[in-house]
Amino acid sequence: MEVGIDFTLESSLSKIVKNRKYMDFLFTEREISSADRLAPGKQGEYYASRFCAKEAAAKALGTGFISKDNIKWKDIEIIGEKGSKPRIELHNNGKSRLKKMGYKNIKLSFSHKDNYVVAIVMVY
Repeated sequence: MEVGIDFTLESSLSKIVKNRKYMDFLFTEREISSADRLAPGKQGEYYASRFCAKEAAAKALGTGFISKDNIKWKDIEIIGEKGSKPRIELHNNGKSRLKKMGYKNIKLSFSHKDNYVVAIVMVY
């Protein structure tokens, strides 16, 4: 079992949310589409939690985003349908890395408080 954790301020992503090119680099179309359906005041929290969760997942996978395994931001997708707990779906190098580690499962938990977001990811 491996664990990754990350912490961020929602306000630290405010410039990213305004830059579509950077958002396209960090987030999948499905993540962006989900955010677009939210009220503008909720989008910052949404993106901060996804960013934080992706960082935690990359740490749990033992690579971060700069490594020889070359995990990309979009290789880690945070899925959260209304009324269900958010989950991680791995793609491409993220999926390969999990398999290479000998694990099959990845779990996510995150929490919001005021301007803060924390995410914990466990692979097992």
